[in-house]
Amino acid sequence: MWRQNLPVVTKSRSSLVRLEALDPQIKVMRQSIVNAWVLWCGIVFVVFLFNTLIGLVIAPLAMGWLILTTMLRFYHMSQIENFQHYRQIEALTNLHALIPVRQPLPPMRLWAASPDLAVIIWAQIKQHQPQIIVELGTGVSTIVAGYAVEPYGGQIYSFEHQADFAAVNQARLEQHQLSDYVTVIHAPLHDGWYTLDQLRTIQPIDMLIVDGPPGVDIPQARYPALPNLVNQLAKHAIIIVDDYLRDYDTVQQWITEFSLEIVEEHINEKGTVVLRKRAG
Repeated sequence: MWRQNLPVVTKSRSSLVRLEALDPQIKVMRQSIVNAWVLWCGIVFVVFLFNTLIGLVIAPLAMGWLILTTMLRFYHMSQIENFQHYRQIEALTNLHALIPVRQPLPPMRLWAASPDLAVIIWAQIKQHQPQIIVELGTGVSTIVAGYAVEPYGGQIYSFEHQADFAAVNQARLEQHQLSDYVTVIHAPLHDGWYTLDQLRTIQPIDMLIVDGPPGVDIPQARYPALPNLVNQLAKHAIIIVDDYLRDYDTVQQWITEFSLEIVEEHINEKGTVVLRKRAG
């Protein structure tokens, strides 16, 4: 019996490793804790090296401080996570109340779109009813957007740099019966940006959703979106940007260089901002 359960255990462990790899905050927290313990070890080493009375007093105090700050860090992170979990459950409930899905939605959060972002995309499409939507980075948000444009026949062109994921999401769209409204296009990265040759004929773009490429390790990885596409945007085009908390400087640079204005700011899990061209 234990041999039958072994693959399940192995799969569970590999999933945890994958979760840690996808969440950059885990690496930051781990590194800060390691740094604190290294500092304490250094203090202890000095105490034993010089055997000073002051060191004998400082070492236990430093240990108490280290334990206390570590506990407070974990408590703070757990409080933030609990709050975010509640917000995401609330958004996911709203999402399912709004969308008559024909198949289960793929897993959300981490590198996939969070439910709160999906609700924002749905609401913006329903409000503005854009005829042509270009999305940078395909995924569950593409499916949500597909359901939003289905009633009025809008078209979505979703660009993805990973060929296998582009194929997977196109298959998902077919399962949801949305392939008439959404086209997933494989666009490999060249010098950190999409090859958008197929996009040159797609205009005017009524809505641009910027959710790629991944920008964890590359500063301002998404900055090229506006320089490359601004001339193809419709006069009153709406721009939705995910990861606003991380890409705040990029968005501010766009606002200055391309005469944009902020329509909405959402301080959600990753931060989302809605932009448009300034009138005049």
